[in-house]
Amino acid sequence: MRLCPITCLKMSLYIIRIFPLDFIRLIGQKVGFLFAHLPLRDVKRCREHLKRAFPNASNEWINKTTIKCFGHFGRSALTILRLLHVENKDIFKYIKVEGQENLDAHREAYKNKEGTLLIGGHFGNYELQMRFMGLAGDIYTVGKRLRNENLNNFVMNDLRCKNNAATVIYQDQGLIPCSKALRKGGSVTMVPDQDLPKFPGIFSTWFNIPAYTPSGPAHLARLRGVAVQPVYFYERDGYFVFHWGPRKHFEKTADETADIQQITDWYMAYQEQLVRQYPEQWVWWHKRWRTQPEDIASAND
Repeated sequence: MRLCPITCLKMSLYIIRIFPLDFIRLIGQKVGFLFAHLPLRDVKRCREHLKRAFPNASNEWINKTTIKCFGHFGRSALTILRLLHVENKDIFKYIKVEGQENLDAHREAYKNKEGTLLIGGHFGNYELQMRFMGLAGDIYTVGKRLRNENLNNFVMNDLRCKNNAATVIYQDQGLIPCSKALRKGGSVTMVPDQDLPKFPGIFSTWFNIPAYTPSGPAHLARLRGVAVQPVYFYERDGYFVFHWGPRKHFEKTADETADIQQITDWYMAYQEQLVRQYPEQWVWWHKRWRTQPEDIASAND
């Protein structure tokens, strides 16, 4: 008998709930460590990308960081599942807010019905982050629709938007729903730290290398005239850090291209300085430098 993905997930959830959180996190980390020692494509790509990002790092550091990276995401995956049926009030003790004044600024903007474009990333624990975003107001999250409908509903409704923490807007719906959400004073969360050739984009520096980056978020911020604010959820010293960056307005000029470049460069540079502090918490197996300027030039010829 072949088990579907959602059935496997439900069985795993039942088993995971039996054990304490610390034990489950340790198991997830050990499984991640195991994957890091296997001859897998993603492991190889992780090492290669770390070498590009940190050209002066030793091979020993590259190998250790690769292992830590897979350990982090193994631990994060089981943490998400273990906490799925735990009330938010029982999780708050594991969370520390960083940038309280920036969170307060966001809440004040929400009260005044001022929309905010929130910028997240594949850094730390994004799935768990979305669970708590609703505490800051009317939140929308942009995500990719999964092919398996049951799995998609589980990921979007049970993981990311548990207890109506956020409303999902799918990528294939375009920017119009995002624009409407911002216009009525809501906040839209996007994660632009990936190379997506099928979407319009520009090149923004990522670890001193040009990286093709979706321009939609910056275009949306400029179009609606809303502030941009980085928000991340990562681990430090045994706690989850709910990091709120500054809420920044960008002046709209007659040069749309330059405006979009400025906004994109700002939030990508902001994320990079966090990733440099905790490199093991970013997804280095992503094809972040897949598209290069010469590829775009060739396609336009």
